[in-house]
Amino acid sequence: MDNLLSVLIFMPAVAALIMWVFLEGDDRAARQNARWLGLIATGVTLFAALFLYVGFDPAGTGPQFVEERSRSSRVTFYRVGVDGISIGPILLTALMMPVIVAAAWTEEHRTKHLMIALLLAETFLLGAFAAQDLALFYVFFEASIVPVLLLVGIWGGEGGRLAATRLFVSVLVGAVLLLPGLIILARLAGTTELASLPGAELASPLTLAGADIPGGAATLLWVALFLAFAIRMALWPFHMWLPRAVAGLPPAAMALVLALTLKLGAYGVARLLLPVFPEATALFAPFVLLLGGIGIAVAGFVALRQETLAGLFAYASVAHMGLVVTALFSASRQGIDGGLLALFAHGLAIGGAVLAAGAVANRVNGRRLDAFGGLLVRMPAFALVFGIFVLGLLAMPGSAGFVGLLLGLIGIFEASLPVAALVLLGLLPLTAALLLAFRQIVLGDLIKESLKSISDLDRRERAALTALVALLVLFGIAPSILLDLTGPAVEAMLGGTG
Repeated sequence: MDNLLSVLIFMPAVAALIMWVFLEGDDRAARQNARWLGLIATGVTLFAALFLYVGFDPAGTGPQFVEERSRSSRVTFYRVGVDGISIGPILLTALMMPVIVAAAWTEEHRTKHLMIALLLAETFLLGAFAAQDLALFYVFFEASIVPVLLLVGIWGGEGGRLAATRLFVSVLVGAVLLLPGLIILARLAGTTELASLPGAELASPLTLAGADIPGGAATLLWVALFLAFAIRMALWPFHMWLPRAVAGLPPAAMALVLALTLKLGAYGVARLLLPVFPEATALFAPFVLLLGGIGIAVAGFVALRQETLAGLFAYASVAHMGLVVTALFSASRQGIDGGLLALFAHGLAIGGAVLAAGAVANRVNGRRLDAFGGLLVRMPAFALVFGIFVLGLLAMPGSAGFVGLLLGLIGIFEASLPVAALVLLGLLPLTAALLLAFRQIVLGDLIKESLKSISDLDRRERAALTALVALLVLFGIAPSILLDLTGPAVEAMLGGTG
């Protein structure tokens, strides 16, 4: 299919446009139509992604399923493709979105607009992951935050507007760094095609205050791009927008942000910084490794002090992003493979944990951890799936996160033994925070009157969450499903940077 990738990218946006134009009113029928249209669109997108996976050549190192649209022989305004670095985030997005839409089934507040925001977010994320041109990547990268701003501002509760404002300021800082950085990169490389950037000669001598900057302009470009990506992935200490942004979001929107949106920053690191700036990456790697290790520890200890589900999941995600970045900057095959797999596994586990806990929070209309307790008695199905997702976040054997963590730690140990020790120590408070939260929610005595009549997960919730559990276990038992696709691209990257 010649236009398979474009179908994959734009199907959700087409469904959003149909909703905007043809679905009028906010009655029960309109809300139900919006839900079904959103589910069908994300289902078709998932079907296209599976075709993409089946037709993907694991031995290939360059982009596949490439599509181009040109205004002239010199100007290409649309170039998309998939390679071993982008196939994982694309599959994760396509797999998660039908579950996220299903989780939003009971949302009654401006249902059509909620579905439109979710669908547009999917299109922009898929477009950014598939973009093979710097300009197109920038457009999708920045556009992907617009639905998140709307979700935070409209569905973010009492503090939603303030949180949206803070998020906008953070995003603006990132955009101010990213846009000129990409423009200068294109000028130095003489091309905007992503596949042609690795190996491009970026040497441009630069002197500041009478001192020569190692690497010249490429070094400053690296710093600008790293800061932009660090803000987007909520890497410590650039994470402060995240806990506020997700604090009041409904479960579906929170899952979108934590499971998918954060991944775009880490993808930018793997797509641009590592292969395009090998010298600057090697120069700053010790700093980033230390930053990631400290970030894991800080986020873990802060997670111990959280009193709400949103705060706990936000800081767990900050810690996981620290782990991913630390693994990626280990500059080894095992480390980068582990980082990419950990990125994928975190999306499944945090998405499942958020949606499972959110289903209970909606039943009791509460988000504080002390609003729960003893749910094993009334909700055994919830207790089982929530426990599996918590174990997935802890990278227990049998989950996809275990293989990602193991490979990542091997790479980190090879890069720096002290940083590896810091990472392991930093994971301890995070483990304690998640286990204590599970104990608070699931175990103990059922003494709260509001919980004594609570119902277990319904068929829709069980089906959606069971699908995520199956994927989490599947990629844990057979990580080669993803690693076989990423391996050649990672080896090519290391060969180009070595």
